[in-house]
Amino acid sequence: LVEIDDSHADWRRERIEFDAAYGDERVIVQLFLPRDVKPPYQTVLHFPGGDSLMLRNSRNAGLLHVEPFLRTGRAVAYPVLKGMFERPAVISGPLGLRDQVIQQVKDMRRTLDYLSSRDDIDMDRVAFHGVSYGASRSMFTMAVEHRIQTAMLVSTGLSSAAHLPAEIQQVDYLARVSIPVLLVTGRNDFTFPYETTQKPFFDYLGTPATDKRHIALDWGHLPPGYTELSRQLIEWSDQWLGPVELH
Repeated sequence: LVEIDDSHADWRRERIEFDAAYGDERVIVQLFLPRDVKPPYQTVLHFPGGDSLMLRNSRNAGLLHVEPFLRTGRAVAYPVLKGMFERPAVISGPLGLRDQVIQQVKDMRRTLDYLSSRDDIDMDRVAFHGVSYGASRSMFTMAVEHRIQTAMLVSTGLSSAAHLPAEIQQVDYLARVSIPVLLVTGRNDFTFPYETTQKPFFDYLGTPATDKRHIALDWGHLPPGYTELSRQLIEWSDQWLGPVELH
């Protein structure tokens, strides 16, 4: 634990560092703990969007996408994965991309290792939340990490696979996902078109049909407002993790 920020009225922000599972690197995690809930906390593991590749300080990361979880009494673990914020990376060729994906999955799993060492985290109620860039890489973690109970993915679809090595083909990992998954997309998304990328992404998920849901709303890549999206995320969290009693 390297830093504590108690300035917010509704949650505490802890900055944590630990050894990565490769090289001599350190993984950074911002852990947000709600004030109005007794531990152990339900926890959302967040994989952010492409802004994380451009900003150089995770302290400047916006909380718009995770605030619905914090406001409903859930902790949020926000790891700085390889290539993000303070940990930029230069990728050379498709094998470099493959290696980065492997490193990011290791960072995610190492984050869960850390969370499991704490008495104030309920490891039986952990959700994955990915947005855009994070959602497009979600399947690599979900397929191999069994400490995640459910996932909520926003603004994603199948990416072009022609340039990717065999080890990181999305469809191979989507088929191995079995946890409940909520997919929320924009029907008019030009980055991930509805018919050709969103629907195949959802269909390839190995999750039983009764445990997965695709909601396509009337927006583009990201929503113009977050009320409806927040409602969907909270309802899904309540369904699969259980409602949180606020004090």
